[in-house]
Amino acid sequence: MSDAEFDLGASRDGLARANAALLAAVAERDRLASDVETRMSFGKPALRTRIYAAAAEPAGLSEAIAAFADRTASLTASAPVASIVVYLGDTVEPIIRCLRSLAQTSNAAVPIEIIVVTDAPPGAHDRRALSRIAGVRFIGRDRPLDRSVALGRFIVFLDERAVVTAGWLEALIARTERDATVAAVCPKIVDTNGELMEAGSIVWRSGEVDRYGASDDPADLRYAFARYIDACSGTAFLVRADVVGACGGSFDARFASMPYRTADLCMTMSAQNFHIAYENTSVVVGDTTSPCPPETGVFQAKWKAELDRDHFDRENVSAHRAARRANGRRSVLVVDTFAPMHDREAGAQRLMHVIRHLLAEDYRVIFSPVLSTELRVYVEELQALRVEVLPPSKTSVDFEARFDEALIDIDFAWLCRPELTEPVIPKIRDRSHARVIYDTIDLHFVRMRREFELTGKAADPSWESVRDREFACARASDATITVTDVERSTLGSLGISPIYVVPTMHKRVVAAPANFENTANLLFIGGYRHTPNVDAVEWLISEIMPEIWREFPDMNVTLLGSYPTQAVRDLAGTHVAVPGYVPDVAPYFRSHRVFVAPLRFGAGLKGKIGEALSFGIPTVTTPIGAEGFDLTDGVDACIANDATTFAEAVVRLYRDRAAWERVASGGLAAVTRLAPDAFDATLRHVFADVTSRSA
Repeated sequence: MSDAEFDLGASRDGLARANAALLAAVAERDRLASDVETRMSFGKPALRTRIYAAAAEPAGLSEAIAAFADRTASLTASAPVASIVVYLGDTVEPIIRCLRSLAQTSNAAVPIEIIVVTDAPPGAHDRRALSRIAGVRFIGRDRPLDRSVALGRFIVFLDERAVVTAGWLEALIARTERDATVAAVCPKIVDTNGELMEAGSIVWRSGEVDRYGASDDPADLRYAFARYIDACSGTAFLVRADVVGACGGSFDARFASMPYRTADLCMTMSAQNFHIAYENTSVVVGDTTSPCPPETGVFQAKWKAELDRDHFDRENVSAHRAARRANGRRSVLVVDTFAPMHDREAGAQRLMHVIRHLLAEDYRVIFSPVLSTELRVYVEELQALRVEVLPPSKTSVDFEARFDEALIDIDFAWLCRPELTEPVIPKIRDRSHARVIYDTIDLHFVRMRREFELTGKAADPSWESVRDREFACARASDATITVTDVERSTLGSLGISPIYVVPTMHKRVVAAPANFENTANLLFIGGYRHTPNVDAVEWLISEIMPEIWREFPDMNVTLLGSYPTQAVRDLAGTHVAVPGYVPDVAPYFRSHRVFVAPLRFGAGLKGKIGEALSFGIPTVTTPIGAEGFDLTDGVDACIANDATTFAEAVVRLYRDRAAWERVASGGLAAVTRLAPDAFDATLRHVFADVTSRSA
């Protein structure tokens, strides 16, 4: 599978986002809508055809103005969100195409004003022509863009030759609203040949400014994630009006070209501790014929101290590395099977928090999936967080080259699961100086051994061989992560060190338990690709529930969770519901009276237990389910080891309001030990300690 297929071809939903906008909205949107829907192939010839169709000169200037004047007027406002600033060049035709694309793609929910910058007198032919478009205002080139001129919260600079695409402006604004440290954002710029023109600018130590990714494939994964950058493109970029005002409201008159004016403004904002960002889901078509005279000397002289301190020599690093300079001071490679499906699996939720923590601590994160996730939304969520996602190692012919490229500059590798860690460690040791952190997720061999002891069924590979692999991975790493003290002790008894406990993260969802009288029935949740969960619900329905139903014949059981197997679906009946995956589980936790987790084998910290505790719903589980939570039977949970005792605990909680309230409150208190603040402090210690040990 190629990068383009991985990035765009997994589902039709993906076409509506990111690079999909590149093809759909450059052309006249209404006229070409059916063509966009039916043509899902992203070959370069089709791309070129569409861009040329959109950029073709209008049949007649007067007819073009009349055709979209009314539509533009309906999208402008006296209290705009964004002020669109376009510079009028030597002829009016390019700016007409630019304004037409604005009219066709703008959203009435995001009101805009259009400001044309020109020194042409009011009577000039071009200015008179543009004046026929309602809502367009004119200012001179030397006028500062203060609040008396630009009324929007955002100022957007557009080259007169630019053609914007659907959703371009909303995506730029969303980036600033998502991240308060961002002062300026640039879109992905493609040229009229369907090739990448720029994915943000690189500012070199010499003072040269380069367009990153020029002439490359715009669908390449290198350009498919948001990131902090050196400078925006002169073709199109958005800035916060308040920051522009603080920077003087205008460009430095010493620079004549837009690329250097823009780079200078971005350097000024960076000097005030703001970030400059690239937003891959916003796409604008530019014109590569726009001249860019060299102004290196003046620029280098003005910013010499900052360039010497922070920026790269182009002779020493690749453009790909230089383009990521601002995206984090140190880099971490994270390897797992899929992009974290954090709303479906507790382990994925934990890994997602690790990634978010690293980003907040100014690490540059690269995620390497073994397989392409079946749901693109999780990959796109990582990319929106500024995480670079590599091609999947099992399905991409480009994986080895991209992985090697990533290894050159990584400082840490966070490797999940023994089967993924074992083949990767030798590559990391051979090609980088990165410190390796092995995340066990849970000790797989413990789970497999317990299953064998319960069922007598031998697995392939055997639990013994998995144990040996896990021990080997831990010994070969610079640090090992477990989720419980029990598993840390297991590894520590073999002389493995250092070992850190990073449990699943949980925070109180409710301040107090629900009203006892407003709850009813039993709840279980779990992903059914995980065999302990399948065994748990089969045991629940076949042996535990018959004893409970003797006391409460009408009691219902809800078995939530993703990927229910046929065996789990077959459990559904009059009093058993199997809804499958549910995006919002909160109503279930709030309305059910008792949470049941009859786990007979497993390992690690069980996310379902933490989730139930965080909602204040009393939990009945087994010693294996309670492992790692430091729970006390009858205080913060009920713990039972056989079907009869388990059923008795459920019945007692279901009937006894005082017992129910005591255990519910105790569970809420217990979950505070797994709060995000403690989790973050542990992670800081892990990276600081690993760094000091390797110094």
